[in-house]
Amino acid sequence: MEIRVYKDDQGRMPFLDWLRRLGDDRARMRIHARVTSLRAGNRGDWKSVGGGVFELRIDHGPGYRIFFACINPQTFLILGASSKRMQNREIERSRAYLNAWLMRDSHVKE
Repeated sequence: MEIRVYKDDQGRMPFLDWLRRLGDDRARMRIHARVTSLRAGNRGDWKSVGGGVFELRIDHGPGYRIFFACINPQTFLILGASSKRMQNREIERSRAYLNAWLMRDSHVKE
């Protein structure tokens, strides 16, 4: 599986920005492990949150979430992340990021 990270028009990558700001080194390691597992094709604990966006749930600390989309059968696009407490706001952002990506980048051959 291929993992891509969403980049906005200004070159910002919301997922990587969030990960850099995360103060919990142990959580950061678990999140990296979760992305590695996704790359291997193992989604683990995940569910749809609507609008083409899915969440990977990570049972650590406040309950972290990674939001992603399946852009083809072999490629995942990571859109963003948050703690459980902030997930509703980040789900809406992730849906907007996916829509922006679809408008801007989906014509690029996979």
